Parts: sequence; structure tokens; C-alpha cells
Amino acid sequence: MRDLVHWRGVLHLAFDVPSCDAETIPLLIGAAPAINYFGKRGGFVQYLGARRLDALDAAFTRPFREGTPVPPGCHRAMLDDFGPAASFAALDSFSRSEIRSGVHRSFVDTVLPMGVYNFGAGFVHHRRADV
Repeated sequence: MRDLVHWRGVLHLAFDVPSCDAETIPLLIGAAPAINYFGKRGGFVQYLGARRLDALDAAFTRPFREGTPVPPGCHRAMLDDFGPAASFAALDSFSRSEIRSGVHRSFVDTVLPMGVYNFGAGFVHHRRADV
């Protein structure tokens, strides 16, 4: 299965600071400017700066909570995330280390702030509602 993402504009990343230990926060702040691509084949990005917010707006993904309706223009998807024992050795696609679900990777039922825009045989095109 191949996924293709086309993005034009500013891409905001968020980290859940309360879930980080005291050593991780400065590591994230220091590493962020060095991130210049996403994905195995590269999606080149340019760092523009950092800021801290008390809460995220509806433009960000968020975990789905059972019993909570999915807002209009959004949809649910299972996203692959870091597990509790994630390590570079286990997540490096060139490593021979075994990757275990629930250990190195976890799957999170997530609300995505975009809806289906177009679809056909073998593809689904999603778009943010405000675009």
C-alpha cells in the first residue's frame, strides 16, 4: 500500500509536553530545527519556529473518545504511533530489530480534521474543511 501526501502551506507539529519527562522537553526543542524531511522518501520541510500553547485548536488531530461525535468535516482513522518502549533501533526501517505492536508501536483511534473530498478506484482524497 502506498500513500501520497501533497501539502502546501505551513505544517504545525504538536508534542504533548505533560506526557514528557524533564529530559525529553529540551531534547524536542533542540531537535525540532534539525528536522528537514518527513517519511522514508522525504517530504522536505523548513523549520520556522516554536511556540507553546495551553491547548490545541480543532485543526490538530486528537484521540477519538468513545461516545463523542466526530465533528462535521472530520473523520476517524487508526494512526500508527510510538509505543511505550519505542527506540530508534526498533523503528529504523533499515535495522534488523524486531518491531512489536504494543511495545514499539501502538495504534491510536484518531479524529482527523479533514473530510473526504473525492474518491475513486484505489484512492481517497481528503481535504481540510477550511481549504
